[in-house]
Amino acid sequence: MNPISIESPDTAPYLDASPLFEAAVTLFRCEDPTEADFARWHAQREHWRERLLAAPAPCLQRLAPPAFSPLEQAVFALCASVGLHGLAAHWLEALAAPHFSLTLAMRLLSNSQQEADAATGELLTGALIRRRVLQLAETGNPASPLRLSPQLRLALLHPAPPPHDFNRVLHRLQRPAHPLLPPETATPDLAGWQVVGLPGSGRRSAVLAAAGERPVYQLDAVRLWQFDDPYDLLADLLTFVDLHDAYLLWPDEDQLVGQPIFCAHLQQWLQGNPRRRLVRLSSQPALAPAFLAAEYTPGLASPAHAAALWRNFGSHYLGSAGVTEGLASRYPLQPADMLTVIHATKTLSGPLDQRLQLACQQREPAQLAGLARRILPKVPLDQVELEAAETTALQELMGRYRHRDLLQAEGLSRQRGVAALFWGRPGTGKTMAAEAIACELGLPLYQVNLAGVSSKWIGETEKHLERLFDEAERYPCVLFFDEADAVFGRRSEVKDSHDRHANLGVSYLLQRVEASNALVILASNFKQNLDEAFLRRLSLSIEFNLPDVNRRQRLWQRWQTRLGLDAATLEGLAEQFELSPAQIANVALSTRLASLRHDGSPRREDIAHALGREYEKADQRFYAQARIQRWLEGSSER
Repeated sequence: MNPISIESPDTAPYLDASPLFEAAVTLFRCEDPTEADFARWHAQREHWRERLLAAPAPCLQRLAPPAFSPLEQAVFALCASVGLHGLAAHWLEALAAPHFSLTLAMRLLSNSQQEADAATGELLTGALIRRRVLQLAETGNPASPLRLSPQLRLALLHPAPPPHDFNRVLHRLQRPAHPLLPPETATPDLAGWQVVGLPGSGRRSAVLAAAGERPVYQLDAVRLWQFDDPYDLLADLLTFVDLHDAYLLWPDEDQLVGQPIFCAHLQQWLQGNPRRRLVRLSSQPALAPAFLAAEYTPGLASPAHAAALWRNFGSHYLGSAGVTEGLASRYPLQPADMLTVIHATKTLSGPLDQRLQLACQQREPAQLAGLARRILPKVPLDQVELEAAETTALQELMGRYRHRDLLQAEGLSRQRGVAALFWGRPGTGKTMAAEAIACELGLPLYQVNLAGVSSKWIGETEKHLERLFDEAERYPCVLFFDEADAVFGRRSEVKDSHDRHANLGVSYLLQRVEASNALVILASNFKQNLDEAFLRRLSLSIEFNLPDVNRRQRLWQRWQTRLGLDAATLEGLAEQFELSPAQIANVALSTRLASLRHDGSPRREDIAHALGREYEKADQRFYAQARIQRWLEGSSER
């Protein structure tokens, strides 16, 4: 329905009752009116009312249901004329009325005092007053001043949807400069629903796209409660929304579920007209009232939709749509972050592709919610010495992450989240494998600080995890939990409240991992310490074994040049000492440091000392001492 406008008296009797007022003034000024004068007055009044019913006010049609009675429509037309017509003061003075009131309206519209009293009672309890379309200065007093709702008067004077309502509690959402793409999935076709997600995820854009050409007004919940009577103000705001055929957007700051009176009014309002729409901006969907329970979640875009967003933004702001297609799979950012990256390229130099990639990398934070720090992955997978089975499993994990949306769309996977367990003895390459996966996928790696996540206070661990995963939703990343059994430990038998809350923490973590857009990697030395239900929900469980002699020989060969030792010596080390990759690296480091102290090439004694240090850390110095000595003596003979 088009916005109303002030029209000529011939076509808009609801906005110009001057013929009726002029006729009333003429009759009032007659010193001794005759029956013919009264007959003429009645005829003019009935003609005006017939025209009014033939062309009812569009604004009242928008506010219905409930439908307004013919009497209410006539009173509205009189009040509108007084509020908008320049001769209103002249009419009131001529009729000896200090102000317009229901009493004066009944004098003009009724044939007797008895009829006027009955009509006044009907009006005082009718929809016109109840919905505050017309407002009495004194509640229940028909002789008190009666005026148009300020919201309605503003709409009549300015038909186009204004930037805000009369009280500046509603603010119109401005459409962005770039074209709005349809949401990836359809928004609920319901009167009331909620859009769930983090700031910057495109929640408002989704509502604007759903609204089409209709305006969208967002409520300032803080300002709403600053008024003396927020419940009357709510009625005025709903009138304003109806007048402009708009969507009403309710923000996160106000928890509607805790306002039963508001909920009742809003639910009744939604049920009154199929055109009405109420959308709640939500970060906690569980707190929504029942009539807003339907959810729409933008989330991180799928690769196809992310590509469309990149092309849309690039075409509008950079004049190039094709150059950004390659970023879609690698950087499926939130829409707000995409825009930030697009604008950041203007301050960088170089080819556009490089500028976009650099801006994406600069957008990645050094920490996530203060609970995970960023590690720059530098080692690709082909440079990590692994068993063939381990490499194959890692490639499968990367494939699951790359194609997770396709697998979910085909019904092969029920969840979008991808999580894996890396387990095995310390130093077998679990952390390096996580870095290699992040490097191959082109994603930042965030290592979680478990000391910051875990808390002895009930409920605090879940809050920390919520902050961590909420922040991870904004940035495609690899989330790495080292020593994961500290948080994902096996749930225990409930013996007291602490056990119950600890189990709830693990359950909450299971839910967040399944829904996370991040690739979640857990590392543990002991698989049996992890919760069994959690293990069943993992995409993969990859065991990292100690290297066999051939792998140890290849690992030692990486240090051959730096240590300056011959191949036979390194082959003997690989055969005689069952060390992990991390232990081999530590031995090489210690040997090199020893050589720097005496400013010469590494000596076999330096290697033997470094081997002893590594076995000592594992409480195996006594066990290994004889073997180290035999190796050293055998090496000396050579």
